[in-house]
Amino acid sequence: MKKAFFLGLITASSILLGACGNHSAASTGSSSANKTKFANVAKQKHNKRKSNAVLKKKINSTSRSQEQSETKVQSKSNKQNASSSSNIDTSLKMQSSQSVSSSSGSQSTQPQYSSSGSSSISYDEKTLTGFLNKYGMSPVAYKIQHQGMSEYDALKSTPDTMKMSGEIQTEYMMDQGYLDHNGQETAQGRKLEQQNSDNDTTDTNDGNDATY
Repeated sequence: MKKAFFLGLITASSILLGACGNHSAASTGSSSANKTKFANVAKQKHNKRKSNAVLKKKINSTSRSQEQSETKVQSKSNKQNASSSSNIDTSLKMQSSQSVSSSSGSQSTQPQYSSSGSSSISYDEKTLTGFLNKYGMSPVAYKIQHQGMSEYDALKSTPDTMKMSGEIQTEYMMDQGYLDHNGQETAQGRKLEQQNSDNDTTDTNDGNDATY
């Protein structure tokens, strides 16, 4: 009887030990699976963080490249603007220089007056030369054309220093009655001209006779 009891006790103990062993093995397997799962999750999170870091690094690198490219474009644009401004300034300076040169050339072609009012070309109306240079005619002719004077009145109102040699001779002919006050030849003048012509003919004949 005791033997049967011990056998039963041993059998029950074996069953209990087997159950405990199975439970321990199951627990161990479950714990190992959980550890593996947690490890996989941690690894995935790590890989994700690493991937995010790489992606962020690429984004930052792309952003820096874009900024550098924009900086280069802006610098190139600034250089072009500076070059354009420089060209404009140069063009304006050249135009200004040409304008000054043109102005100087224009001034050099005009009569140059000194502080005393004299120049290489006189325009003084009180002298015959200056009057001729300024108006292109003598004072006598100016009075006849612009003031409506007769030739005789113009001659008489003009001093001899302001008359040309031909005008002085004309005034003398008028005073002698050979020309009227309008400069037309009178009868006395025609007579004098005929006498001079006859004298010239006589002189010519005398010269011919003397030759023979």
